[in-house]
Amino acid sequence: LLLGVAPARATPQEAATEQVRVELLSAVDAVHPGEEILLGIRQRIIPHWHTYWINPGDSGIATRIAWKLPPGAQAGDVQWPVPSRFQSGPLVNFAYENEVTLLVTIRVPSGATIGSLFPIAANVDWLVCREDCIPQQVELGLTLPITAPGTPRREHHPLIEAAQMQLPVTSPWPIRAEAQAGGLSLQLSGNAFAAGTIRDVRFYPAEWGRVAHAAAQTWQVDPRGIVLSLTPGEAPANPGEPLRGVLVVSEA
Repeated sequence: LLLGVAPARATPQEAATEQVRVELLSAVDAVHPGEEILLGIRQRIIPHWHTYWINPGDSGIATRIAWKLPPGAQAGDVQWPVPSRFQSGPLVNFAYENEVTLLVTIRVPSGATIGSLFPIAANVDWLVCREDCIPQQVELGLTLPITAPGTPRREHHPLIEAAQMQLPVTSPWPIRAEAQAGGLSLQLSGNAFAAGTIRDVRFYPAEWGRVAHAAAQTWQVDPRGIVLSLTPGEAPANPGEPLRGVLVVSEA
């Protein structure tokens, strides 16, 4: 009688369903104790299907990532690229098509042992939709060596750098939300705007119900800057609460 022990199967760095291929990316190929590294969850989505933003809109579920990290390591919040608007009948959703990379910062513990390994695993859940919606899940993983600061390594990843270019940035111009009779306005102050140079203005609320997703958003350019008119949703912000979201100004 012969006994054998099957080797543990490594968690793959890339996996696929019928609609979505998912890959775990790292900006670096080795980690140093006490530093932060940038990881990416890349989704490549077949045509006519989409996955969802942090606020999916009138329906849908945002992609979720559950990390398995070494003791003492910490994962930051997901950094969400700017979404697109999808309308199906009376429903409006905020989602991604074709390809998206969700970025997350991981802090390596200062006590990590040089010469050992830093294993990373992520359970990724998402809802992918066309006319029908399908919940899907994969587990991804990679292992990076722990090296001393100053040790040569790859410092950049082109796909992560491309994803960083898709992230919203803090507005260089002041933005103020004001309640109006039966409505809400966003005022983007600045003299850098001219009516003929702006093609569209759209606000994507980061929290469900703050703004009516399917309602028209009208805008105008005046001497103060840009004024965008919104319709409050089912869960409008209370006085004094911030209105979080992404304001997209498209040039002509």
